[in-house]
Amino acid sequence: MIMSPKYYTAVGATTCIAVVLIVVRLAIPEPACADSVDDQALGILSKMSGMAEIVRRATVDKDPIAMTSLGKIYREGRGVPRNDRTAAYWLSKAADLDDPDACYELGLLYLEGKGAEKNEKAAAQWFIRSAVQGHAMGQYRLALLYEEGNGIALNPARAATWYREAADKGITPACYRLGLLYERGSGVLKDETAAVGWFRKAAEKGNAEAQYHLSVMLQEGRGGEKDMVQSVEWLNKAVELGLAEAQLRLGKMLLDGRDLNKDEARATELISMAARQGLVEALYAKALMLEEGRLLNKDHAQAADLIKMAADKGLAIAQYHLAGMFQEGHVLEKSESLAAVWYRKAAEQGQSDAQYQLGLLLEEGRGMDRNPTEAARWYQKSAEQGRADSQYHLGVMLELGQGVVKDEAAAVEWYQKAAEQGNVLASYRLGLMFLEGIGVKRNEANAAVWLKKAADNGIVDASYRLGMLYHSGMGGQRNSAQAVILLTQAAQAGHTKAEAMLGYLTENGLCGKREFDIAAKWYQRAAEKGDSDAQFNLGNLYARGDGVGQSYSTAFTWYTKAAEQENSMASYNLGTLYEYGLGVQIDHQKALEWFNRSAQQGNLSAKQMLQTLSQDKPTP
Repeated sequence: MIMSPKYYTAVGATTCIAVVLIVVRLAIPEPACADSVDDQALGILSKMSGMAEIVRRATVDKDPIAMTSLGKIYREGRGVPRNDRTAAYWLSKAADLDDPDACYELGLLYLEGKGAEKNEKAAAQWFIRSAVQGHAMGQYRLALLYEEGNGIALNPARAATWYREAADKGITPACYRLGLLYERGSGVLKDETAAVGWFRKAAEKGNAEAQYHLSVMLQEGRGGEKDMVQSVEWLNKAVELGLAEAQLRLGKMLLDGRDLNKDEARATELISMAARQGLVEALYAKALMLEEGRLLNKDHAQAADLIKMAADKGLAIAQYHLAGMFQEGHVLEKSESLAAVWYRKAAEQGQSDAQYQLGLLLEEGRGMDRNPTEAARWYQKSAEQGRADSQYHLGVMLELGQGVVKDEAAAVEWYQKAAEQGNVLASYRLGLMFLEGIGVKRNEANAAVWLKKAADNGIVDASYRLGMLYHSGMGGQRNSAQAVILLTQAAQAGHTKAEAMLGYLTENGLCGKREFDIAAKWYQRAAEKGDSDAQFNLGNLYARGDGVGQSYSTAFTWYTKAAEQENSMASYNLGTLYEYGLGVQIDHQKALEWFNRSAQQGNLSAKQMLQTLSQDKPTP
């Protein structure tokens, strides 16, 4: 049967906005109804008290209200075997006559796929036909579909309109859902006071979810003054109704003991109750209690099972935790590939810690192929959520051009964000950028600020760099005392360049009197670690006998080590030793070779020596 389009007008009781809806009958599929009416069942119904009149009105008078009643009887199985197809038959007949209750019930059948093939779009159309005629539950169901974008275009504003219509008619869940929209600012202007009002309406009618949300807002002082007494009262009501979220929240509060007197036994009971209901957050909370041995006997195996269960149900923090267990080989067999799988699952849900860890694995090629580009992408996602470690790593990749286009200015920005959160390595890198003028204008004062933060937190090279700044005269003023303090800190921590520099300062009396023996000790430490300047200077001390026993042969040894590292002055001194037979046999040829090598490295003294030697050479 083809019907003409019907025009319905509904005026929102609270919004006073006229909504004109066009419902085309052709757009609604016919339900898969019974081919014929079950006469035997109708006969049985006719003999039941009060049913005969309903059957007669439905079959003879074609009364839509009676048809709807018959549909509900078959749907619920009252007095006859339950039969959704026959229910759909009677409901569709009544709905064709625009009975609002029938339209609503038929919408449910389509939504649930009972008596008709599941079809959310058809369900939405029947709910519209029901809602515009003022059917409260039809309005509520239509609002749900608009809020979820299920079977109809997502439209939170229309959802709010229809929730209000249903709420004004006393539909409790509509009050609760409208409260959620006001709390989130979805489809309406955010208004936490209004949210509290709607939650309270639903809570007073026994809606556990509303009681829970009202409790949270009262505890946090949102939408009104903070009221812990009322908050706990409403939370307990939700607990009594068995709401798992309320059980978990009250359990955590009793465990924490800040807002309520601590009651660990009751807390354990509540969290376990919520976990038994399968609440994923409760499963994870109980897992932590088992893992830590807090209130429950420590049981790492059971904790791992619960963490895995919560992870499988999609809880991001549990997925992150599980990944860590695989990565560390804690309880579970170590597997970086499985760690990567679970980090990715959590990362894709926006878990910033997992995004960072996934970035590390991708950057280092652990548990998966190395992929700096993807690593940078995950670092950025985590960095944008404010994780300092990720900001630092992203800065490094931008500075070096690893996995991303090199951008030193952007690197400075990310280092700054991380450093301001106390990331020590970022403070150090930021100090270097200011010191060397990379990605930012050179600024010794700013460099000193960030290098000091890094030095104070144990970054040895930062102490050295800052000490050198003080020594060179930052801002035109040298501070030798402070330079020595910082360089000594770095040198005592084994920093080679600091050791060599302390040797130089001590040898030349730049931090007090000249102390050759102390200078020799610092040079020795740095020289043994391969510092060519220290090797050269130590060689000089031995050549002169300053602070050490005079020994040209020992000087020769240290000059050779330095010269092998292209130290031009050491090459020159080696030439001198060979030329005059100091610590070695006189060898003019080798002397010439070392003078030449030094000259090629730009040493002016070597060039002059070569010129002198050529002049002194007898003419054949």
